Parts: sequence; structure tokens; C-alpha cells
Amino acid sequence: MISNDYEVRLGVPQGSVLGPLIFLPFVNELSSFISEGNITMFADDNSFGISAPNAAELFDKTIAVMREFDDYCNNNNLILNVNKTVCVYFSQRKSLPVNILNFNDIIIPFSQSVKFLDVLIDSKLSWDIQIDEVCKKT
Repeated sequence: MISNDYEVRLGVPQGSVLGPLIFLPFVNELSSFISEGNITMFADDNSFGISAPNAAELFDKTIAVMREFDDYCNNNNLILNVNKTVCVYFSQRKSLPVNILNFNDIIIPFSQSVKFLDVLIDSKLSWDIQIDEVCKKT
């Protein structure tokens, strides 16, 4: 099957040979614009790890990082896809008192698990859901 032709006004076509090389300068400097936590980058996926002693500070730090990331994307003509954004609260002890995060009037849900580089990680950091998923596939 042959795709339709489209004019590229910004960026590079998906699947192009030069795409990854042109994309690298944008994301390589991202970590210097984020003030809190750790950033993990793989291709065009970014994950932020943020820790805090209490829920209120965690929310404040998370909102600050999301603002910085959103500003970075806007300044570099990148698109932040909030529909693919999810928060997971990792803890062995207690659950987070609130289960949603409001960012720019967009509700970002908290999830009990997330798929990261094709590995399912749950909020209790157990292997249960990953093992279940692998067993279903075998």
C-alpha cells in the first residue's frame, strides 16, 4: 500500500532517514531546562522521575516540571501530547490522596501502572502485572 503525499511544513516525515539525526539536537538539551527530578529519554519518549517528602510538594514539583517541559516544547515547535501523558505514584506504603492532576485545564489521570520500554511497572514496584502480561502472551 502506498501512502498519500503530504507537504512537510515543519519537521521531517515520520520514518525518514534524517529524522532521528535532526530530532537529536532538540531533545539532547531538554534535561538542562528541567529543574526538578530526573529525566529518562528514549527516542521521542520522555519520562520524569520526581520525588518529594509529601503529596503537596510532589504535586507542586510535578506541575513545575510539566510547565517547563511544555514551555520547552512550545519554544522548539514540538508538540506535547497530553493524551499520552500519565502519572504513576510509586510507593510501597500508601496511596496518593488525589488521583488526578490538572495541567492547563487538562486532566491527567494517575494510573496504577505504566508501560515503559515495553515493561509494565506498577505503583507498588512489583513484577505481578508484567508476569501476568508475559504469561498471557505465552
